[in-house]
Amino acid sequence: MKTMYIYNVRQVEKVAQRYKQTGEDSDFKQVLKVVDPLIDVFLGLRYSSIKHEWEDLKQEVILKLWKNRTGLCFIKSKRLYLFLRDRIRRDLLRAAKKIKDVQKNEDEIVELAELRVNKYIIDEKDMIENIEDLKP
Repeated sequence: MKTMYIYNVRQVEKVAQRYKQTGEDSDFKQVLKVVDPLIDVFLGLRYSSIKHEWEDLKQEVILKLWKNRTGLCFIKSKRLYLFLRDRIRRDLLRAAKKIKDVQKNEDEIVELAELRVNKYIIDEKDMIENIEDLKP
């Protein structure tokens, strides 16, 4: 049984090889265009629990690929698709970790704020009871 992909491995390879030969930004834009479905596949397979963050993750990966685009010209491997696939996978993992760390920190801040509010409420109740005890 043949595996079906929503992205075209041959097309990714062809466009990446063209960019490797020319080094032109316009060719790299084509690389980004053909790896877009590959990014979507990774998001769907590995990051369904943070679907609300997919757009940010995707933008982070695309930005990282763009910033490091010249490195693609120096890859010795003839299989640029594999390099891009692994790069996308790694960059998604790092971006997701950052998002999860931020969410964890936000949760900790909310929890701390709730504790402070609860303490304030308890202190207010104690103060009201003490005032009532002072009434003649």
